[in-house]
Amino acid sequence: MIQGGSTRSHTGVAFCHVYHHPRNGVFNMFGLSAFILPSPPPSEGLHPLIVHMPIGLLLVVPFLILGGLLARKCNMAWWGAALVTLLIGTISAWVAVRTGGMSIKGGVVATAIAMNPDSSDAIMKLVGEHADAAKDVRNIFTVITVLFAAFMATVAMRKLELKKLVLWGVAAIFMVLWLFGAVKLTQAGHMGATLVHKYQVTVPVEATPDAKP
Repeated sequence: MIQGGSTRSHTGVAFCHVYHHPRNGVFNMFGLSAFILPSPPPSEGLHPLIVHMPIGLLLVVPFLILGGLLARKCNMAWWGAALVTLLIGTISAWVAVRTGGMSIKGGVVATAIAMNPDSSDAIMKLVGEHADAAKDVRNIFTVITVLFAAFMATVAMRKLELKKLVLWGVAAIFMVLWLFGAVKLTQAGHMGATLVHKYQVTVPVEATPDAKP
């Protein structure tokens, strides 16, 4: 019998034997089992899958704006990429707020309070502040997205060729608005991390099978 890590170091036959084992299926012959998706979580467990998208996307937008300012050509191409990133990040912020509410309704907070009864007041207070900060992030970046999209649409429809000074001015206004949203985004993320790592407010990663009678 072929054991552990020595499988691949022997012959191609041994490699094929393990990855073509009937229990694993044909895909494992090529190591494709890694591409099989896990079972989806319940509705109250969707929040962690979504919440990192707005954090990553919205925080990277300024680098694309800066790229457009520093580029000798195709300034608007950089800013077009910034708009798409901003739009996807803002949409994911809306979804993150929605899934956060689903987690609360699903009993995630109640379960954490039951496990930490002495911290019930602190947990409830932090959950409320986290939810408020997340809604602020959603609303701020929605306004930024609408304004930036309107600017980009105006430039495209009128085929304007803006000077660098104008672009720097627009970028400065954008950055001031973005900083408000980024501060709120950082606060919301920190509160969420505190809920998870300090108070064990965690969500189920897979659906619980129905109990058998």
